[in-house]
Amino acid sequence: MSLRTKYRRLRPRLHAEWALPTLVTAVGIVGLVTGDSGSRPTSPIDLHALFGAVLVSSVASRFHAQMRHLLQPLPAHIQGVSRYLSRMVYLVVGALVLFQKFRGWAGADVRTGHGTDLHDYFAYALIAVVTIRSMAMVYRLRARRHYRTIQ
Repeated sequence: MSLRTKYRRLRPRLHAEWALPTLVTAVGIVGLVTGDSGSRPTSPIDLHALFGAVLVSSVASRFHAQMRHLLQPLPAHIQGVSRYLSRMVYLVVGALVLFQKFRGWAGADVRTGHGTDLHDYFAYALIAVVTIRSMAMVYRLRARRHYRTIQ
């Protein structure tokens, strides 16, 4: 099988791999940009909460999809998926922090206010990582129970 054929088969998976982190990062950046007015936001949607909901639901759905893809996941597989998704959360939050720093260096008015405060984003990232770890713990307990019944 040639490299081009392998890439054609892998391309839809690669697009799906990067679609959700890009969406989550875009929602976070929009939340940072629109919250700089210093007054109450004009949009009825709280973009910080939307960021948190999209982040937590995306990592939970991806974790569940990865576990369904594996027939009988071993604890090492579960730990690998957990690390991978946690790394994705750290990269998304890191991208938001870098965006905020670059805006400050570019001369934008970045004072602490409703949209520029990163504490909400860190809190939602912490919730996402705790969700990943708790799902991993549940799947690890299931895997141990399954292998005990086999032996």
